[in-house]
Amino acid sequence: MKKLLLTLCCVLATVVFADSKVYTEQLVVTINGESSAPQMTGVTVVDNGDQTINFELKNFFLSSAETDIPVGNIIMENIPVTKGTDGLDHFTFDGSITIQPGDMEGVPMWMGPMFGEIPMKLQGKKNAEKLYVTIDIDMQEVMGQVVYVQLGSDFTDKESAIKGIESKSNATVYTVSGSKVMKPTRGIYIVNGKKVLF
Repeated sequence: MKKLLLTLCCVLATVVFADSKVYTEQLVVTINGESSAPQMTGVTVVDNGDQTINFELKNFFLSSAETDIPVGNIIMENIPVTKGTDGLDHFTFDGSITIQPGDMEGVPMWMGPMFGEIPMKLQGKKNAEKLYVTIDIDMQEVMGQVVYVQLGSDFTDKESAIKGIESKSNATVYTVSGSKVMKPTRGIYIVNGKKVLF
């Protein structure tokens, strides 16, 4: 009986303290230096009530000129949150997750679950109205590339997220050793401070 009451109290505490918010922001995916067109996407952030959050990007697709690849649900749980000096909630995740199947009707197969554990680095900040997140998805072992995801525009940006993406296409490219490159070939380069696999 004690165990049942304790379990019930834990469930009730989770229900009482968990608070979720759906942010709608522009999503841009960059693969091998080529960025997708910005698209509005909803992301759920669950406040666990213990200075951690869960991040949920559901029904994620990788888009290229030829096709859309259904990847699945990217869910990261218990990410620590700290209050920054700028008044925003800051959070970082650096680990591996298994992408879950999406739940969108009409999609026969989701690719993400077949890849097993995928290394991801997430950095983000939020307030009650706005969310800004970048995610590096290391798919070098399974697809030979790093996928860079940007959700929203940085709080310090005066320009819109679309302007940021337009300027990215004219970005200066450097080798890992810091030499400027006019026409990158295959390899790892630095574009806008991020490693990108060409």
